[in-house]
Amino acid sequence: MSTIGVKTAYMQQVRALKSKNTTQNYPSEPNEQFILDLQAWLQHLQTEGHKIMLCLDNNKDFYSSEGSLYPLRYQLDSHIRDNSHNGSLCTLAITCGLVDILGIQHS
Repeated sequence: MSTIGVKTAYMQQVRALKSKNTTQNYPSEPNEQFILDLQAWLQHLQTEGHKIMLCLDNNKDFYSSEGSLYPLRYQLDSHIRDNSHNGSLCTLAITCGLVDILGIQHS
């Protein structure tokens, strides 16, 4: 069984999330926390009238997991907490009305 090294970028993110506020229980996956924070921020920008074009260097298929419409409330200078959100890019895309252009052009 392989383990994640303590000096990897992933483990640095885990430690950063835990040290931010030790009284709160953050997701064990930094990737899920990133999706929650990004989605809430994008929704906030959209309510202000911004149009979004999001470019990600991402290794996951947008639609590899199920997603649903799941709005989040943006909180400035605070991580978003929601245990019911599945943390998927698909939920982020559906909620924010985003489409995978490359996936459409190159199935």
